[in-house]
Amino acid sequence: MALRYGIALGGGGSRGFAHLGVMQALHEKGIKPEVFSGTSAGALAAVLLGSGKEPQEVFEVMHKHKMIDFAELDMPGKGLFSLSKLKKTLEKEIEFKNLEDLPFKVFVCATDLLKGEASYFDKGPISTLVQASASIPVLFSPVKYEKGFYVDGGVLDNVPFKPLKGLVDKIIAVNINPIEVRDKLGTMVDVATRSFQLGVNSTLNLSRHRVDYFIEPEGLHRYFMLDTSKAEEIFKLGYESASKLEFE
Repeated sequence: MALRYGIALGGGGSRGFAHLGVMQALHEKGIKPEVFSGTSAGALAAVLLGSGKEPQEVFEVMHKHKMIDFAELDMPGKGLFSLSKLKKTLEKEIEFKNLEDLPFKVFVCATDLLKGEASYFDKGPISTLVQASASIPVLFSPVKYEKGFYVDGGVLDNVPFKPLKGLVDKIIAVNINPIEVRDKLGTMVDVATRSFQLGVNSTLNLSRHRVDYFIEPEGLHRYFMLDTSKAEEIFKLGYESASKLEFE
């Protein structure tokens, strides 16, 4: 009987193109995850892959958009910007409305600001939940859903492998948020994303040792989280890293 694989896709902005390179390499090895779990950029990739699209197809969908296509000013508000345009984009690109409608099982991780805990959704509106999962605090406004307010899942769980436990035989986790050394800081947006980046890596070592395969593409530190102009290069880094992995 074939092993069932699940994959946890971490957050990291435009570095999310690496997830698609990883998935392409896995497919070429005959490894096709049946359950997806994602945070932020990983949640975006997870729902698109979970809708039945091939990695290269998802790459094309994501590559035709820039970060500016997803954000709009939200002043005054609870963040500098809103990701409401991301919600509208997903509604156009995915024919399914709710997570439970997808052909594959998908979990979306978002942080519940009121309860102070990570929430793992496998039911509910795809576009709303992915918007919440990708809303970096302060930079983007929280998303109201039912009785809660939600922000980026990376605040508490940036590589959300926990929902996969017990559902699959083998868990693959992909981290795309390496910490690089910098010699300067730029705008307020740069400071916000850098501070967030440092915070979300606090639980990374736990993830590394509690999954069957841990992938962290080398060289991603060279790419700014909000710059989508180097998508092909980032895809290639993900592809190369997964191509080197040996599966049992």
